[in-house]
Amino acid sequence: MLWLNLEHSSIPTIFSDICSMRSLYVIACFIFVMSSCVETAPQPHIESPQPNSTKKNIDDQLGDIYQNYTTDPKSQFQKDENLIIDYIALHQLDAKRAENGLYYIIHEKGTGPLLQRGSPVKADYKGYFLDGQIFDSSYKRKKPIRFTVGQMAPGWDQGMSYVSRGAKLTLILPSFLGYGEEGFQQHVPPNSVILFDIDIKKEAY
Repeated sequence: MLWLNLEHSSIPTIFSDICSMRSLYVIACFIFVMSSCVETAPQPHIESPQPNSTKKNIDDQLGDIYQNYTTDPKSQFQKDENLIIDYIALHQLDAKRAENGLYYIIHEKGTGPLLQRGSPVKADYKGYFLDGQIFDSSYKRKKPIRFTVGQMAPGWDQGMSYVSRGAKLTLILPSFLGYGEEGFQQHVPPNSVILFDIDIKKEAY
């Protein structure tokens, strides 16, 4: 037989190799049995994020606002309103609508009685178009504006009646509440929707 032809010196080596293989097999079996007995730790339950109440309010507000959207606008007012609604939806603004189509966002309402026609006001402001281009800014001039409620564009004056001194608000004016068909000099083209960010000072001028 074949093993009879092997040299005596090779037998211990073969026997050692066989023992090593058996040892490895026993160790592997032991590891397998032990691992099957170990209970897998339960995965932590991750709560689904709660819906953001602010976002929900905005979504609800948008749903109400879209009731004023016109699928086939004919008049300038309808065109303006569609542009405003698209802008509000794009920027997820928590805007409110007055009955005449003025949109406004009150960031801070201020303190004291509401402003009214004839109230003297000092404020910083930025006027811009829907594309973000600024056409006027008191910040750029580094000098607040002083005015009396009733002297400004109709939508601006209307917005003043919603707040008190110290208020911060954004007004979105359809063209007829801004500068209408004539525009404003070289700054505002005719039939332009315009926006104002207004920071009303606590002190009157």
